[in-house]
Amino acid sequence: MKRLLTLLLALSMLFALALPAAAAEDEEYFVGFSALMTGNEQVMLIIDAITGYLEDHGCTVQLSDAGGDLPTQISQIENFATMDADLVIILSVDMDTLYDACIKAEEQGTKTFFFGMQPDFVEEIGGCNAVGYYNIGVAAAELMLKWVDEKYPDAEPGSLPVAVSAMDSYADGKAINEGFADRLEEDGRLYVDYYENVLD
Repeated sequence: MKRLLTLLLALSMLFALALPAAAAEDEEYFVGFSALMTGNEQVMLIIDAITGYLEDHGCTVQLSDAGGDLPTQISQIENFATMDADLVIILSVDMDTLYDACIKAEEQGTKTFFFGMQPDFVEEIGGCNAVGYYNIGVAAAELMLKWVDEKYPDAEPGSLPVAVSAMDSYADGKAINEGFADRLEEDGRLYVDYYENVLD
């Protein structure tokens, strides 16, 4: 878990690059945070790490949860631009749908920044921080291992069976699965007893 938190904190530092400049004395930046959804622990770890870093560096951060609805996320980006946000951080799964809203925000002087994914139009916006799908799998495994530490602190190597429901039918899904599997193998306490590709 410490490795995950270290990764998230290090990545969050890159968001400062999307701001106009380092916060000067008596100057504060307004950052909007648009998340497609915040209903799981991994997403909230990311949000908390980035928010904490930015607040420590003179930024006011406002979080908006789109509840899984892309039209709502488009409205959030537009609203942050209308509010003259200096930067909008975006957590989403559909970058192309957000293109027009991002470009419009940029034209209004609000930088847009994607976390975890790199859009094809990255050179037209403030930037992105793509952690790589393999590392996403590693992070997911870290969360599982945290739960194992709490529930089975004395587990022996190879003693805990795991059922895996994965997506192996596309390259990104395979990379996530590889990161997940490698981290579990490194830990050694869990072994895959059942495996299913949900897209088959």
